[in-house]
Amino acid sequence: MASSLKRSKLQSSTSKRTIISRLEALQARLNARILLVEANHPENKRDYPVLAYTDNNQKEFNKHTIPICYYNGQWRQLGHLLTYEAPTIGDPIAIVETYDLPSEEFSFAC
Repeated sequence: MASSLKRSKLQSSTSKRTIISRLEALQARLNARILLVEANHPENKRDYPVLAYTDNNQKEFNKHTIPICYYNGQWRQLGHLLTYEAPTIGDPIAIVETYDLPSEEFSFAC
């Protein structure tokens, strides 16, 4: 059974979280293990599209699939602030860059 891209647990203070726009959350580098998860996808529990890192070359969901974004030159976990229904920047995830493909930065947004 595939895991859901659940909302991150909230910290008690919003000042500890960096909120980004939904468009910023779709900025990326080409990567062999990143996929776009549309807002209406059954595994996406948010009301907006997100990028997800999969731990396999087939880009299949499993319990290790996590929402991510490319922010300030780093792959970061993507959180969600319920108060504002907005994406937030989480911790860096260094393993993701191992699968970057040679290219410029781009956006999954149209």
